[in-house]
Amino acid sequence: MRLVWHGLKVGNAGFTLVEVIVVSAILVILTMIAVPSYMKSRLETNRNACIENMAKIASAVEQAKTMGFSEPTYEQIFGVDGFIRAIPTCPSTRLPYTQFNPPRCPSEIEDHISPLTE
Repeated sequence: MRLVWHGLKVGNAGFTLVEVIVVSAILVILTMIAVPSYMKSRLETNRNACIENMAKIASAVEQAKTMGFSEPTYEQIFGVDGFIRAIPTCPSTRLPYTQFNPPRCPSEIEDHISPLTE
């Protein structure tokens, strides 16, 4: 005599090993497809953010030059009294920008090039 629970046989509940392996394989394949796309979009986002930071720095340098500073110093560009309050960092490496005339990415990643310096 078998026990019946709401119309299901208790002895047949669960998954077979083949079903678990098939589901695991499908998850691995989906992961293999998704991860490279995610990494590519993340690199592209970091690149665009870095280029935007360099454009802001170049704009601040131009503002300083129009205010009468022929060669603005780091303190005149960044800081509480500067044109940019917080020192921006490269999103890829979190290194602060130290060269600002012309602006350069501190990470020296090849495709992090300001369009203003080309």
